Amino acid sequence: MFAFSIWHLIILLLLVVIFAGVVGVVVWAIVRSQRRPPLALNEGLVAQVAALDRLHREGAIDADEHARRRAALLSGR
Repeated sequence: MFAFSIWHLIILLLLVVIFAGVVGVVVWAIVRSQRRPPLALNEGLVAQVAALDRLHREGAIDADEHARRRAALLSGR
């Protein structure tokens, strides 16, 4: 009286696979939407550090002044 045919099992399997696929696509879309782009370098900061390094190389500032200014630049002050 209550017997499944092979077709019932195939349809049930297809429904489970479709459901799992839909859940997978929804999870993938949620994870993808929450990704953040990589941080871009602040070009002005890079130029300022390069100029500071050049001044130190040329001897215009000593090592202590170079370290103090570099730390201030990198900390955002």
